[in-house]
Amino acid sequence: MTIATQIALTATPLAFYFYALSLFHGGKRPRMVGGPVDFGLLAFGLGGLVAFGPFGRAVLGRLVGDPAGLPAWSIWVSLIVLWSLVLAASASLRVTIYHISPEELDQAVREALGTLEGQFSPTLTGFEDPARKAGVTVKPSRFLRSGTVEAYGHSPNVLIRELKPKLRATLDRFPQRSIGVSIAMFGLSCATIFMPITIFLLANPRTKEALRSWMQSLRWW
Repeated sequence: MTIATQIALTATPLAFYFYALSLFHGGKRPRMVGGPVDFGLLAFGLGGLVAFGPFGRAVLGRLVGDPAGLPAWSIWVSLIVLWSLVLAASASLRVTIYHISPEELDQAVREALGTLEGQFSPTLTGFEDPARKAGVTVKPSRFLRSGTVEAYGHSPNVLIRELKPKLRATLDRFPQRSIGVSIAMFGLSCATIFMPITIFLLANPRTKEALRSWMQSLRWW
């Protein structure tokens, strides 16, 4: 596998992930994403870096030698995909909400739970219904203006399935405006896709000579 191919397979998925985050933070309302989908996007973004980046090359180099052939790369990528699918399945009890403050997230979850059967009381990490023997854990992130809501206890899959439509409807009542997180993620997306290509091209002697000639023609060199 050539260096150019490895750069493309490493940078493109990560750039797409940052671009998706910029879209999630750029709407007029908070965006709720299911746990498996959210983890799938993360795995896709980091998967290229893990599989084809320095870590992946080091693992394959130690196992099969350098350079690794197509069968070795195929097996390695298949293992990473399988590992990602297993972890994505475990995220089915969780939802992630983007483009929202911690205070708004707490209020939205409280209101959504109030529409369900039972009596959910606040806890140190979220809300719980002792009679139902189930609850949700709320983990906000003020810096990234996002958070996760995860069900636990008795029949957590039923609880998260009941909560999703109620929470989505509640989130629509919290209008948002575009903020720096969206711009920062878009900038990271552009930098992730263009910086490795620029470094690769500048490291090529022919590219450097062509750039020097062009700058000389413009009297910049």
